Amino acid sequence: MFGHFKSPISSSILSASSIRFSDLVVDEVKGKLYFTEGRPVQGKQVLVEYSSSTKELKDVCQGENVRTGVHEYGGSPATVRNGIKVFSESKTLRLFVENGSGLSPLTPETGVDRFADINIHPSLEYLVCVNEHHQSPSTPDTVENRIVLIDLKSPGTEPVIILSGQDFYTSPRFSHDGSHIAWIQWDHPSMQWQNSLLCIAKWNSKGKIESKDVLVVENVGNESIAVSQPKWGINNKLYFCSDRSGYANIYEFDVVSRDKRCLWSLNEDFAKPDWVFGLSSFDFLSDGRIVAFHISKGFSKLSVIDPKTLQHVDINNDYVEISSLRIIRAIKPSDTDSIIILGSTAIAPETLYERKLIECSDSVLLSEGYLIKETVSVPISASYFSKPEMIEFSTRNGEFAYAIFYMPKNSDYDVDALLKEGKRPPVIIRCHGGPTSSSGPGLNLKVQYWTSRGFAFADVNYGGSSGYGRQYVDRLNGNWGILDVTDTIDLAEYLVSNKQVHSAKFAITGQSAGGYTVLQTATSILPHRFKAFTSSYGISSLSHLASDTHKFEAHYMTSLLGGTLQSHTEVYEKRSPINFPERVGKDGKSLLILQGGKDAVVPPNQAKMFVEKVKEKGGNIKMVVFDGEGHGWKNADNIKAAVEEELNFYLRVFE
Repeated sequence: MFGHFKSPISSSILSASSIRFSDLVVDEVKGKLYFTEGRPVQGKQVLVEYSSSTKELKDVCQGENVRTGVHEYGGSPATVRNGIKVFSESKTLRLFVENGSGLSPLTPETGVDRFADINIHPSLEYLVCVNEHHQSPSTPDTVENRIVLIDLKSPGTEPVIILSGQDFYTSPRFSHDGSHIAWIQWDHPSMQWQNSLLCIAKWNSKGKIESKDVLVVENVGNESIAVSQPKWGINNKLYFCSDRSGYANIYEFDVVSRDKRCLWSLNEDFAKPDWVFGLSSFDFLSDGRIVAFHISKGFSKLSVIDPKTLQHVDINNDYVEISSLRIIRAIKPSDTDSIIILGSTAIAPETLYERKLIECSDSVLLSEGYLIKETVSVPISASYFSKPEMIEFSTRNGEFAYAIFYMPKNSDYDVDALLKEGKRPPVIIRCHGGPTSSSGPGLNLKVQYWTSRGFAFADVNYGGSSGYGRQYVDRLNGNWGILDVTDTIDLAEYLVSNKQVHSAKFAITGQSAGGYTVLQTATSILPHRFKAFTSSYGISSLSHLASDTHKFEAHYMTSLLGGTLQSHTEVYEKRSPINFPERVGKDGKSLLILQGGKDAVVPPNQAKMFVEKVKEKGGNIKMVVFDGEGHGWKNADNIKAAVEEELNFYLRVFE
């Protein structure tokens, strides 16, 4: 019976619910919100405008496909200031501007230049952004990343390079009075969340930044400190997140006095790794106070911080996972600030809400607010939703790791009665991507798809996951392919000992780096309980990945594996599942490989080579390639087909 429940959460609903909101931007002059909306059915991502005063929603920029490929993962493809909209168009890669007189191309069509993280100067005469230049042939060594200046008054002119020479740049931000510019930079072999520098310089209209005028605000000594999210406060001071304490806390920097201080020293993270541009976990109220969310053992919390007094207070709310936060500050004296939250609760999927602060004498609350838009339009009763349970479990290394666990839940079936009869549900353990990422507890229909069918489900946040402090992230350094595997195996043992689950029906699934953990577990000599393995665009050959991957992650494995391919060849080979295909055929294992045909991050040739080798050794493996898809499924039909393949696969294995 378990695993065969009839559920109202269909694969069609999953594909429809794959509408995603991201890249929240506020036009501070006009007081309007803009966000990108990914629409799988249409096969594109559009920029949407929301008016807080009229509650009107409308597509802007003529419904163009607003997307960027900088760092391959993109993010922050558009910005708006005083009604001027600038965005990156997906097909031509050019920047376009819409200012009331239609669309105009802002940059020449080169075919080799990508743009992201756009910031318009208060004068409205020009903007700065991150430019990624791909020479031919495009390899990690030939791609150039820089910050460029673009003239808004002369569309079509060549961008002017104002910062170059470092491997990466992000977050170019003008101060409110336009007198300064801030940015983040870092170099290989680090990722931004491993070691990065926050810099500022005085700005002049010619866009010339002399090295003597550059001031390093954070990480002066290159001390393996990570910085992110620089924002200028309305007081013209600079605020940012830094993990110098071991946790990503919010700091303030005074440009005049050059004083720097932490606003709240808390053993919780206010920022996650910047896999994409444009993340926002804090913003400013009109009175200068900060509203921010931080992560407490996997769950999001909201707080108000006063930079003047350093006092802070929690905001009572029902969110368990927040993705982004922005504030529309009041323009008229009669208006009040609006807090825009993209987040989810335990029983409501990710939604975009406009809410107000309600400040009482002894507490701070959020108003019920106004629902701007929801990702799921099909009403499903909460009686079909399994609530998340945070698990802290011991590992074989004498440490603790974390997971989010869900028991089967479906109001049409008496789960408790089945358990009393001695029946036990099969278990799916999901490994997140990254690997420096994490899974959160917000309602996810992709999880509920399984639990409403009678599967138990667990998201493992193995050592190396974000949201638990820098030391926890650094656990994976040198241990990728080992620690993620053992933590996942240890979680399975914990569930058998502490939860009412089937001890012989365990599946493991993952995407990208999570798919690598799946394949690494499938080829591991360590004893474990897994019988079914689903890898979605997972890595099978670390040496091929090191040779084939893009610039952003070209040296990521140096820290994860303890060295380069040249210096640690044996490590790369021993931790590559493709080199041990004979192990797949043992113990009745079955593998399902789901792969995008145009994946630039994990090229499909890796998956094909692995499948061929496993078949040669007699292993039970099936591969499904989705033509036209990249690193993840964007087409609605493919989203539906992928989950149906996975369900049928588990039912066959656990029959």
